[in-house]
Amino acid sequence: MLTEDGKYPYVVMVVLYHGETPWEELLQIEDMVSLPSGVDRHFLSVPTILIEVSQIPHEELKGPPALVALLDSLQSASSETLPENFERELVY
Repeated sequence: MLTEDGKYPYVVMVVLYHGETPWEELLQIEDMVSLPSGVDRHFLSVPTILIEVSQIPHEELKGPPALVALLDSLQSASSETLPENFERELVY
């Protein structure tokens, strides 16, 4: 969707991390991907928000009901059931 001036809205990357250990990786996407020669690394430079789902106490989950349901599903999922839980929350 374009803004009134015909441009795309500002892009922000959100990482929903569901690991048992704290996230220790880089958060800049330009440092995580291999780019073809000639592509400026700053092209991918966007702010990144990290949400460590497993580190948030269940009672502190806040936001729109769909977001809370999704985060709750991520917290309770194992690595085997995560894809099914994630898809179910997005569809319903």
